[in-house]
Formats: sequence, structure tokens, C-alpha cells
Amino acid sequence: MRTPLTLQQAVVEVALADPDADAVFLRAVSLRVRAAGQEQERLIEVLLTLARGQRGPHEREYVELAAVVGALLPDAGCRTPDAGPRVSADLAPAPLHGDRG
Repeated sequence: MRTPLTLQQAVVEVALADPDADAVFLRAVSLRVRAAGQEQERLIEVLLTLARGQRGPHEREYVELAAVVGALLPDAGCRTPDAGPRVSADLAPAPLHGDRG
């Protein structure tokens, strides 16, 4: 992703630094910036497709958030005497639909 971004930035910097830039030159710069943007778009789509493929199936289900947090609290509450404050919570029901993963 850095290559198209670097190219875009370099092309724009060259155009901005040229006090004699005419419409033809600026149009050519615009076309190069657009092409680099299209390359970024293709690269991002490929990366998103790869990420979706590695993630596996996405299944939403009923999750009780209070139960999830409650299961984590015993670990947070385990401490040595010099470890600082103890963590506790008064959890109310908090149902939601989500992905356990």
C-alpha cells in the first residue's frame, strides 16, 4: 500500500513545486494520481478478501455480555497482596447478538 501512496505524494509534490505548471502538465499529474488511487483500491480489495477468507464463517448468535464479563472477572480479581486494587462489578443482564470469536 505504501508504493501507490508514495507515488501519489511524489507526483503531487513535484506538481506543487513547479511554478510554471500548465494545464497539460497538471492534467497528466491528475491522471497519475487517479491511477495510483485505483491501484490502492485494488490492493485494499485484495487485502479485505484475504482477511475475510482467513477469518472463517461469521456466525452471529445470542450472547449474554454480563456472563462473558463475569467469567473474566475472577482472573482480574486474582492478585498478589501488593498488586493494587481488587476488581469487582455488579452486572445486570446485557443480551446482544454477536460473534463469540
